Amino acid sequence: IRFRGFVIQCVNALPSTKDKSSSFSRRQLYVPFPKSFTGSAFPEIKETFLSDLKVLEYVLWRALHMTHYALSEPQSCRDMKDEAQRRNDLVREFWGESREQFAWDLLPFPFLHRLFEAWRVRENPGSKPMGKQTFTDRMMEAVRNDQLWFSDGRDTVINRAQRMLGDEPMLHEHGVASDSWNNKASTYKGIERRTFLPTSVHELSALQECDIAVWERHAIDDDGVSDPTHIPEHARVRRTGSGCLCPSTGGATKVQIQRPASVKRSLAISVALENAHADAKARQGAHVS
Repeated sequence: IRFRGFVIQCVNALPSTKDKSSSFSRRQLYVPFPKSFTGSAFPEIKETFLSDLKVLEYVLWRALHMTHYALSEPQSCRDMKDEAQRRNDLVREFWGESREQFAWDLLPFPFLHRLFEAWRVRENPGSKPMGKQTFTDRMMEAVRNDQLWFSDGRDTVINRAQRMLGDEPMLHEHGVASDSWNNKASTYKGIERRTFLPTSVHELSALQECDIAVWERHAIDDDGVSDPTHIPEHARVRRTGSGCLCPSTGGATKVQIQRPASVKRSLAISVALENAHADAKARQGAHVS
């Protein structure tokens, strides 16, 4: 006999688990409940429906006769899962805060570990130090489905040429001396920025939509914009690298942090999309002639 059931739990806070892996996370479906069901707005739910024998019999019948077992995972559930992963894993929390701030296109694991430890002491002073191997394992999990960064494997050696130009401002941000890690090597093991872009109008349009959605999320979560009508304009301005002159009501309530790497990528997407449209138009004209 093989058990094919699944566990449903109602919780008041995001759970904390020892297993931080993506394989464990894939087995979870987080369903946010933004409303409060106290019975004051629609008392029939508690007073009538939940005590009606016919309603309860129908719910049981549906549960016993459903033929599919796949659960859908809309964007709100995926966002909640991402939040749960960040809260449950210090490395994911660190990466979520830092991933868009780096100037370099190659982030060596020793460099990231040194930054993480400085961040951990500042943000979670009661937490224990994390070994380099454990940190690297967690980082590999964190970037597995990342849209900005990737890794070809923890043991892949990468040449630093043209990938680590100039100073990295995140060292200063976390008070880490540039010579506190092995910063003189010509090759490293680490993660790289995704610098390539698709070429088709369809793929680039979808990528731009995702990019704009990220900036709109920054407008709400990071800049504190509360007016829904201002969010698109705020995101458009911030996407160009400028600060937004928000309205007095519903505008930004927090410091608008600079995101040079994200702005650079947004610009690259916009330019690539313009070029793709021009190429498509030129091909169409050549075909007509």
